[in-house]
Parts: sequence; structure tokens; C-alpha cells
Amino acid sequence: IEEYIVASAGTNCWYENLLHQSYSSCQGQVSDFSDHIVLYFAQILPIPLTEILHCIVEPFWKSKTNSNSSSSTGPSSSSPFRMAVAIPLMLLSGLLYLYIATFIGAYKTATYFHTPPEIINGY
Repeated sequence: IEEYIVASAGTNCWYENLLHQSYSSCQGQVSDFSDHIVLYFAQILPIPLTEILHCIVEPFWKSKTNSNSSSSTGPSSSSPFRMAVAIPLMLLSGLLYLYIATFIGAYKTATYFHTPPEIINGY
């Protein structure tokens, strides 16, 4: 069925007139850019965001039991304020880094066919 619907691209470059003058002839023809955008926004971003939101709603770093023993060692013996601030800060910093890297990757993918103002407007 696909053979009747999708025409073979062959050796012609269907988007040659859309490329900027600074690009070589049919630059990026071997890449499927739409797959990269789907990967960036549908797979890379939502999963870590969901995990971190779950960690904020149900923090794993807080002790579930109220142990009054002062001789205990481990995460419950450190300052609860430091743990309550440091761990979410590390998680959010990692998420911010991932989002920045993903947006840069999506930007670089989109620059094959669009100008920077068009891409920023698309965000």
C-alpha cells in the first residue's frame, strides 16, 4: 500500500530551493528531521519531567519513620533542611540542563530549513 501512496524521492532534491545559500546542495538529505523533533519533544522531555515531579510530590529523601535515635547514620542523620533543598536543587538543575540541551538540539535540527527568527517563533 505504501508504494502506491508514497512516491520515491529518487536522486532529486525536493527541497533544494528551500535551503539557504550558505548550505551545500541537498544538505541533510540522509536525515529525517521530523524524527529528531519527535524524539526531542515526545521522548526526551516528558519522561524526566514526570520523574522529577513525582520526586517533588513524594520526596524520597525524607524519612518515612520518625526515629528519635541520635546514633543513626545515613540520610536521616544529616540536616533535613539541607536534604530538602539540595536534592530538589540537583534534580531541577539536571532537568534544566536537559531542557537546554534538547532545545539547542532542536534548534540545530531546524536550522537546516528555517531562519533563526522562524525557529524562535516556533518555540
